[in-house]
Amino acid sequence: VLGVDPPLELTTHWQRAQLHVDQHDCTPFLVYDQGTLDRLTHELGGSPSQFPGRYRAASAFTRADPAGGNAQWLRSVPMRLYSEPDLVFWQATCPVYQPEDMNAYGATALVACLQQLGNQQARFLATTGKGFVGKHRMPHSWSIVDAVECAEWLQHCLD
Repeated sequence: VLGVDPPLELTTHWQRAQLHVDQHDCTPFLVYDQGTLDRLTHELGGSPSQFPGRYRAASAFTRADPAGGNAQWLRSVPMRLYSEPDLVFWQATCPVYQPEDMNAYGATALVACLQQLGNQQARFLATTGKGFVGKHRMPHSWSIVDAVECAEWLQHCLD
């Protein structure tokens, strides 16, 4: 499994987007947050409070479940989750942004859960200063991955 700054727990992802839309506190990401709500509501039939089972079933990870929800099926699968948790960048763009708003928050919890379940092949890789789209800073981008190193890891998994 390879993830580049993925949202893992869809209930949390929906709730975070709803909070920012309701409070209208993060204008640069308002369209993104509304899109998250629209997409999840459409795909899962409603909100997490209406369909909690659907959200759990569609999530890669459920923090409230000691086995991690669907993460339990990954206890023997090699995994790398990349993230660039640059809180300074995010707060410069959106001052109310908090560490738990970043996907890295869930990714570190998932890796810890998998390691407790015995998966010693699960890794969280935090990067610094790699997230760019062209010349613009964007920690939530594929540029945080060292492509050569990642390809070597993928090849090793296939051997």
